[in-house]
Order: sequence, then C-alpha cells, then structure tokens
Amino acid sequence: MHPAKQPLPQPLPKPASPDAFRIADAIRLPVLRGARVVGGALGLDRPVRSVNVMEVPDILEWVKPDELLLTTAYPLRDDPAALGALVPRLAARGLAGIALKPTRYIAATPPAMIEAADRLDFPLIELPADASFNEIINAVLSEILASQTVRLQRSAAIHDRFTSIVLSGGGLRQIAEALGELIGRSVATVDSGGALQWRTAPDVEPAEDV
Repeated sequence: MHPAKQPLPQPLPKPASPDAFRIADAIRLPVLRGARVVGGALGLDRPVRSVNVMEVPDILEWVKPDELLLTTAYPLRDDPAALGALVPRLAARGLAGIALKPTRYIAATPPAMIEAADRLDFPLIELPADASFNEIINAVLSEILASQTVRLQRSAAIHDRFTSIVLSGGGLRQIAEALGELIGRSVATVDSGGALQWRTAPDVEPAEDV
C-alpha cells in the first residue's frame, strides 16, 4: 500500500511594497466595474506584476508568480475535478489571483473554487458577462507600468541623495540619518561586538519626495 500523498505546502504571498500594484487596486479599475470578489478576500494585497489568459488545460506550465490569470473556464468546462483543483495549484505557483468569467461555458463559479480561494486567501474574482479580456489586460498592464515607473524614480532619487552626501564629505552618520528619514524608521549603528554606538531620531513619517 502506497502512503497517501501529502498536499503541497502553499507559499506565503510576498508582501507588496507600498507602491506595488495589487489585486485590490485592480478591482477598482473602471474596466472591472461590475466584477465581484467571491473568494479569497483576505488576499487582496497580493501584488500583480503581469496578466495571463488561460487558453489551454495545462496552464500550469505557462504561468508565473504574481500573475493575474483571466479565464472563461473553457479549457476545463467538462472537467469539474480539474476546475476544483485549479485554485490550489495556482496558489502553489504563487499567482496573484484568478478572474473568472462564468455563464458562457460553465453555469456558475464552482463552490469548490470559492472554498479553496477562501482557505488559501487566494483572490477569486467573478467577472461580468460583458467583460473584455483585452480591455482588462491593457488597463492592468498600464497601471503596473505606472507603478514600476514610480519605483524607478524613487530608486534614482535615493541613489542621487546618497551620492550627494558622499561627494559632499558626509559619512556613515549622515547616510544613516538620510536613510532613517527615507524609510521613516530609526537607524542605529553598532560596533563589531554588537554594542550600540548611536542611533537616529525615533520613527518618523517617511519622506514623501523620494
């Protein structure tokens, strides 16, 4: 007798950076007006870095972490068991969530998908019948690009600030003070033995300009 297969451990979603584009941001887009989160509502902070469309049953070979997967369930319309297992498999691959447009090829969102989404905090979004995948992809990718531009601008500003400190003769203390201001946290320096040398001011609001 073979031992029963143990379920694969589900990876914890990576925390989104403050300026990352998230599932919560996606569902507020005008193009997703009428969409409903029917499962996994506790996972809406998952970051979205790309969009994919499910056109084949073996979609697991083609997905990547942090993708939002769009589907009509057409490839699995005649396989209820595969539909029920889809959410856990996507969650195991680290996807951001799945947006399903039912009624065309399946009668309704399967309860097994909703249960798995809630159990795994994996967002399951139900799209209205008139939702356009092309419009959703364009809108989401535009927002992702915008958030990436903000991060690049912030990184460049931080780099310029640290470079300016060094070129003007500043030392470790000035760099630490600037870092503390940027992240809104107290920064401390210690010696090789771990003894505290000094620390910056207590936590403050991070700077808004970089």
